[in-house]
Amino acid sequence: ISVLSYAKALSVSRQLMINDDLGAINEMLSSYGATVALFEEITFYANALNAALADGQPVFHASHNNLAGAGTVIDVDNVAAGRAAMSKQKSIDGNPLLANPPAMIVTGPDRITSAEKLIASITPATVATVNIFSGRLTPFDTAQISGNTWYLFADPAVGSNYRLGYLEGYEAPRVRIDNPFGRQGMAMSVEHDFGCGAVDFRYGYKNPGA
Repeated sequence: ISVLSYAKALSVSRQLMINDDLGAINEMLSSYGATVALFEEITFYANALNAALADGQPVFHASHNNLAGAGTVIDVDNVAAGRAAMSKQKSIDGNPLLANPPAMIVTGPDRITSAEKLIASITPATVATVNIFSGRLTPFDTAQISGNTWYLFADPAVGSNYRLGYLEGYEAPRVRIDNPFGRQGMAMSVEHDFGCGAVDFRYGYKNPGA
């Protein structure tokens, strides 16, 4: 995993600075925090979620025992199959993990309601309708996941398939403003040092969905 430097720069003319009655410049300067957060999310899902590991296989692969053989809906039985697969993962030495329960269910916009229904706390009418996952999973959704795919992930305190980080001493994005010599107006840039990648496969489970 490497931390790379990213930046966006733009120039503002003197005329724009004078005629900026709508406060566009201040809006650009004040919105960079949300922009950087979105950039980190896009970068993670584009580069890390299904990145190849040292064995040449993507994080979620049949050889890693963390990929459903066929896409299914989100229900108790199918989530239970994912939980069982995560619990059967082994350490590098080939020993069963001490504990590896799923703590999060992550979906795209098309399946977040199904995930929320799964964990809804509703008093069951019969023993057969007891929801064993109520209160055990936290649902998350992101527009970076398309279609019906859903994932289970362990609590990061237990373990994670991913790492992300920043350049030491530069954990926050930086804004630089410059007045170039010989030019009217100013130039500004937002700079950010960020890296993310995949390091493991045991702490997650993928189902292509249905």
